[in-house]
Amino acid sequence: MKSGLILGLGLMVLPYQSLIPSSDGNPNGLPYAGQPGSIYDAAANPPRTDSMVTYNPLAPLPQPPVATVGANGSAAPPAPAPMPAR
Repeated sequence: MKSGLILGLGLMVLPYQSLIPSSDGNPNGLPYAGQPGSIYDAAANPPRTDSMVTYNPLAPLPQPPVATVGANGSAAPPAPAPMPAR
């Protein structure tokens, strides 16, 4: 039963797959952006790098933020007022 169902679904999908166009890459051979002959002028708008990103997998993790939640999920109570001088 299970194999028949899978076979039936497969036979239903095959005609549908023939209707979906496949990607042929660059069939008309037009130049890509920045290549000679393209309509995009790479000299007028060169690619830029805003900053350099580095990743150190051995770096220690940052400290977790200070908890701002009090008991039972309520807002943290304010710090007590200082005692008045005598």
